Amino acid sequence: MASAMPVIATDLPPQQIFIKDNFNGLHYQPGDVQELKSKMVYFLDNPTEIQNMGKNAHDKINQDWNSESQQFKFVEFYKLRMKNKPYKESQLPPFDF
Repeated sequence: MASAMPVIATDLPPQQIFIKDNFNGLHYQPGDVQELKSKMVYFLDNPTEIQNMGKNAHDKINQDWNSESQQFKFVEFYKLRMKNKPYKESQLPPFDF
């Protein structure tokens, strides 16, 4: 994504954090080779849309997922942890679209 290339990823929770359909990439159902093939063909047949998704991917990396912004999120997260509050996965630094 940092190279302004959209991504085709399986539609699973880890990838859903980073890839939003038709914004910076596309999802397909795990194991569905035909759906993956159709997403690849879509990329080839729609260069303008793919350029837009690639730009969105690149912008998202530069704005929100760079090391500086991630460091800030984790510092805030650890400040909360230092108050001995119970840990919940939902309290991890947010990934915003």
